This record gives sequence, structure tokens and C-alpha cells, in this order.
Amino acid sequence: MTTCSESTSSLVLTKAEWYNSSDFIITKEKIKTLLGNRRMIVLNMLFLRDYHELPRIGLASHSLLEMHMKGLEIKNAANSKVPWILTHIYSKRDPNWVRQSFKKEDVVQFIFKLINNEQIEIEYAFKGVRSSAYRYPLAPLKLDAYLVTFIPGAHYSPTVKFMTEHELLEYLTKSNMKVTLQEKLRTLSEYKPPSPIFPHECKICYNSNIDRIFIPCGHCFCSSCCENMKNSGRKTCPLCSTKRDSIMMIKKAKECLLCPRSSTCVLSAVATPCGCLFSCNESIEFEKPIHCPNCDRGIKKIYQAFF
Repeated sequence: MTTCSESTSSLVLTKAEWYNSSDFIITKEKIKTLLGNRRMIVLNMLFLRDYHELPRIGLASHSLLEMHMKGLEIKNAANSKVPWILTHIYSKRDPNWVRQSFKKEDVVQFIFKLINNEQIEIEYAFKGVRSSAYRYPLAPLKLDAYLVTFIPGAHYSPTVKFMTEHELLEYLTKSNMKVTLQEKLRTLSEYKPPSPIFPHECKICYNSNIDRIFIPCGHCFCSSCCENMKNSGRKTCPLCSTKRDSIMMIKKAKECLLCPRSSTCVLSAVATPCGCLFSCNESIEFEKPIHCPNCDRGIKKIYQAFF
């Protein structure tokens, strides 16, 4: 996007607020308030969706509240048929782009200059191609005006949004971050992680793979060693001496079901009462599923498994 050249200090407007009506938007503040000590300001018309034309702009002598309180008609304002709104009509003098359709996220710059404190000069530019300058008198008594843009259905389906240079830069920064994140997620979704580090060798016999978990300590052993401990009457974990409440069979999921894209994911979370080993412990810190994502049974509690 090419910025129309002017002294940098004259363009420093951080925010401009607008009211949405049924068929137009209007600034909350008068143009001289927006200008402040500046001779000119630039407002960027950002298209929020594809649109078939460049919306018309104008200068209103009354605020939106004043129009409603006085019962002023505004239906034909876009065609310059009401005396309290001066509407700018695009002409053959304008560049060809004025008569084209616009795509989502196109940006048209509008330049407003105060001339001798009595007139507003308007120019507009798109992709570096600038229009002629048009001058309009301010309301005789007020010597001020509100900026208006005519968009059918503006209140219900916003087509454009006016932004200052500051707001546009902030928007584009967030938009680029969003695109980057979407690309990153798409790349991750195409990645096929290696199988989680499982099975593990039983730390008692070193002959079989673990398939049982002690509750509540979470230490895991093979079924043969667990059967021997039960037959011998042992009721504590052989590694930490915690009294066991139960011994559960582990049913391992194929991959972590809460973050299947992680290349370093190691299954370590076991749901009860189903016994499914379904997630890494890191994901459980952020997500607390109420149903097991592996078997869909209700989860009473989740234990960390130690291999």
C-alpha cells in the first residue's frame, strides 16, 4: 500500500470513531476535532468484503443524534437530495479504479484538508493512483461538518471500515499474524508424529512390557508381576510404598488424543475407570475432558502414569 506523501506529523491521528446507521456511517466527532492542530488527515477505507463500487462520501452539517431529534430525512442523501448533507459524486475526472469493484481487504485512502478554515478539500487514492482534489464549503454557521459514507445496509452488514494509519497498521499486523498461525497449523496438521514411546519394560521383572497401573500412585508394571503381588498379599507399590486402591489394565491409544500433532508427545495420562492411556501430561494441564476421548466413557479422575 502506498501512502500519500505529506509531512509525517500532519498524519498522526490515532483513532476516528463512527456511528452506524441503516444506510450510512458518520463520524462521532466533527472534522475539525479530528484534524486538531493538523492541516490534513488520512483515513483508510478498508473493505471488509467484496463490493461492487466505491461508496460515496459526504459532509453532514448535523450529527446523527441531531438528525434523529429534528426528524431530518436521510434516505436520499446519497444522491445529494437533502440540504443538510453535501454528497460527493464521483465523476469522469476520477481515475478508472473509482468505477471498479473492490475485493475484501482492499484499502482506499481518503485525504481531507482544511482550506482557510472554511473549506474541506477531498482527495482519494488506491494503489498509488490519486484522484483530483475537490473542495467543498463547510456549513456557513458552524464552519464544521461530520464525515459521512453511504453504504446500503451498513448497520446490518458492514461493508467497509474507516481506519487511521495507526489502526490500519495494527489491523494488518494482526492479520499477518493470523495468516502465519493458519499456515503453521496447516503445516502441523500434515505432520505425522512418530509413535509415542511405548511399550515400556516392567521395572520388576524386566522381562515383560507394562500393561497395568497402580492407583493412586501411577506406577506401572506388567500383568504377571501384578498378579504375583496380589497373590502374595502385598498391598503397597514396590517402588514408592504407597498403599494401592486398585490395579487397572492400561488400554493405550494410538497417539495423544489432545495434541496429536506434537512431535515430542509421550502418553502419560490414564483415565479412570476406563484405564485408557490417551494423552500426554502437558495437555492435561490445559484441557480437562469429562469423557475419555479414546472410548467416550465418563472420566472420574485422571492419573499420571510412571513407567
